[in-house]
Amino acid sequence: RIHEILNRKVNKPIRPHVVRHAIQKASFNALGPIRDKASLESSIKELVRIRKEDLPKMIVSAKTKIFNTEWKEAIENYNMIDMVEAMCRAALMRTETRGPHYRADFEKRDNENWLCNITVKLVNGKMQLEKKPIVCLDYTPEQVKIFIDNKFSL
Repeated sequence: RIHEILNRKVNKPIRPHVVRHAIQKASFNALGPIRDKASLESSIKELVRIRKEDLPKMIVSAKTKIFNTEWKEAIENYNMIDMVEAMCRAALMRTETRGPHYRADFEKRDNENWLCNITVKLVNGKMQLEKKPIVCLDYTPEQVKIFIDNKFSL
């Protein structure tokens, strides 16, 4: 895929910086300090569109593999869209507020359902999200329970 970008011929080509800006805009709209279901779903929809329509049309002007920063940016766009989509999907799945993840539509912390990590992996081309128990290496389970029950004051 990375070498194919150098020789791609398409109708209505798009430059990597334009694609990057679209990914960043989708990220900014959903992953800012205040999140909600509508903005997360809207950004996921836009990211899916970018992946389907814009990434395949992305071309670079220089065809060299040496110090080709535009090619580097094109490659990074593939990684960036994966990360932003994974973050949006995990934020949408987590129906609570926790730390810097503030959901305007779920303002309370929900330790009963969400004291966990969310893992994301790619399975058959689709992102698969899964809740995993937290692993606490610095404190015993009893200390963690006291910490949580006392509203985080050890």
